[in-house]
Amino acid sequence: MIDLHCHILHEIDDGSANIEMSIEMIKKQINDGVTTVVLTPHMRSFKPEKVSKIRHNFEQLKEKVKEQNLDVRLLLGSEVYYTKESLSNKHLMTIENTSYVLVEFSTILETPIEEIVYNFRTLKIRPIVAHVERYGYLKKKDYTEIKKTGGLIQVNSSAILGLDGYKRKKWRAIY
Repeated sequence: MIDLHCHILHEIDDGSANIEMSIEMIKKQINDGVTTVVLTPHMRSFKPEKVSKIRHNFEQLKEKVKEQNLDVRLLLGSEVYYTKESLSNKHLMTIENTSYVLVEFSTILETPIEEIVYNFRTLKIRPIVAHVERYGYLKKKDYTEIKKTGGLIQVNSSAILGLDGYKRKKWRAIY
């Protein structure tokens, strides 16, 4: 099983406070059957020093996982908060330097989702819309448009399991 969206990377965002906590979180992932973890720290600013710290902490964590002989594959990505500026940023961190990037949106979307996906695709980037169940403004037709224009969606497991509220349970029933 692959965890495509997590905040396990230590000392970066709202996830792990330190490397020891990251290791414990990874051990739990392994116990739950996860074999690959894509670390996706939030990217709201694209300052080179933040990117450098993310890469440094990722290498530290990989080394610690290797030292402890943990049977898991770690990949580095990011969860990019969408703005028009994020499309033109040279420090946009894709998943393991592929064309895929996890993208988070605000609670209000001013630009049609298919236009946003199209704009990423013109840059040869395949956006993965993060935790789609959170965006009440997206309708079933929007998911079709995301797919048609070359994007993908990511759903939190809590939404699939119905663990996080009525609206998300309703979303699960629709799909």
